[in-house]
Amino acid sequence: MPVIPMKLLTIAGPLAQFDAVVRTCIINQEFHPESALQFMKDIKGLRPFDLSNPYTALLHSTYFSYMYRLIHKLC
Repeated sequence: MPVIPMKLLTIAGPLAQFDAVVRTCIINQEFHPESALQFMKDIKGLRPFDLSNPYTALLHSTYFSYMYRLIHKLC
């Protein structure tokens, strides 16, 4: 398997435009996100972007419901 060099790209800008930038620049590319804090430790005021997924509970509920039905169907 060949080794392909990777490029480190820093994206900074308004959060409202993040999805558009990802669709334009990153989709269909190899993408390995890294924590900004790892590279920018010395910048004051930099905080991690921690957004909880609003669909987590629904996904868990759907998954467990599916598994429950599957188990009872097999038994």
